[in-house]
Amino acid sequence: MRRFFVLSIVFLSCVEPSTYEAPDNAWHIGALLPYTGINSSGAENVEQAILLAIEQTNALGGVAERPLWLVSRNTQSNTSLGLAEARALIENDGVVAILGPEDSGLVRILRSILKSKGVLQLSADVTAAPTTVIDDGGMVFQVVPSIGTLGASLASLLREAQPKKTVVFYVNDDYGIRFRDALWCALGELPAIAFGEEEASLAEAVAAFPVDADAAVLIGYPRSSAALIQRLSARTSTPIRWFLAPSLRNPRLLANLPAGALESALGLAPTLSDADRRAFESLFTQRWGALPSYASPFYYDAAVLLALAMASANAAGASPLNGAAISEHLHRVASPPGSKVAWSQLGQAMELIRAGEDIDYVGVTGDVDLDESGETSSGLLDRFEVQGGSFVTKGTQESVSLETCLYLP
Repeated sequence: MRRFFVLSIVFLSCVEPSTYEAPDNAWHIGALLPYTGINSSGAENVEQAILLAIEQTNALGGVAERPLWLVSRNTQSNTSLGLAEARALIENDGVVAILGPEDSGLVRILRSILKSKGVLQLSADVTAAPTTVIDDGGMVFQVVPSIGTLGASLASLLREAQPKKTVVFYVNDDYGIRFRDALWCALGELPAIAFGEEEASLAEAVAAFPVDADAAVLIGYPRSSAALIQRLSARTSTPIRWFLAPSLRNPRLLANLPAGALESALGLAPTLSDADRRAFESLFTQRWGALPSYASPFYYDAAVLLALAMASANAAGASPLNGAAISEHLHRVASPPGSKVAWSQLGQAMELIRAGEDIDYVGVTGDVDLDESGETSSGLLDRFEVQGGSFVTKGTQESVSLETCLYLP
């Protein structure tokens, strides 16, 4: 299932593939997102953020005087179906890069394929496994803080709260295991209980929860995490203080819980400064008539970085302008020592790049400095609390770095 979008220098429009075809000279960019299924909330909004970045690029002449063309495919919130759509993006649609997906298992599977096909991937998914885990040939980049960084940062909340006994519930996949390991690295081996989506797995996890625990860290996805919370609430009358991983700062979690079930729960999630938030909301609303979702600024930055890296590779005479060439130039536009250029100065950034200069892009979400493995190891985090059935920001903090330890590669 695919959706085509053409972005000319003057306008942007959504059309069906049967009524319009991409220009022969267009660069094809893939978006692999969950438009349907259990994780479908917000995919269209994320797509609009990507389109906004591409529209701005095309208004500045595109890359090598060629427009960018977005091909969006639906993972249907299913790893197997998402893999088939990813292959279609690579083999049928001829994309040079993929933005997404929102599926940690699919991200892991894709890495060997991306390496062999020479296709770049930029992820804005907080559940993506570290880029150091699998040899991806330098084809995978992550524009949100890594799991290790997020785990170490959540550990700082636990140190402040000082609960008597904490148990870690973690979804039994790459994301959950890596996040658990990051907590262990920061705090030592807390009691930990794995769970899955199946009823039997949830029942087993709840039964294993010790009666003397007064706090629980929850690492998972909205639907199965809500089911676990409801089961545990029915089993015990003892108040539990919840600490939530970034993947759970999602309205779908609260929508699937009775009122008050998570009251006073604390968590951290990547965020942006108030000034950048207001500016991006204004820009996004002017273009689309609605506010951006939580994830949209991160995908906007990913799309802008991709366009800037393509322009940098072209200015350096890269031929062909493929994933390997773009990968090499991502560091030259995302990290020091180049000239700092804000996301609101895209025209200036393109001028500097076309003049052969390196830049250091400062995105809507802040500095997106990529380390040697292609990860963003720092960033601004939102400290949130559940109050009255909503996520309420209680302040921000810089992320906490995680030292190498036994559990993490």
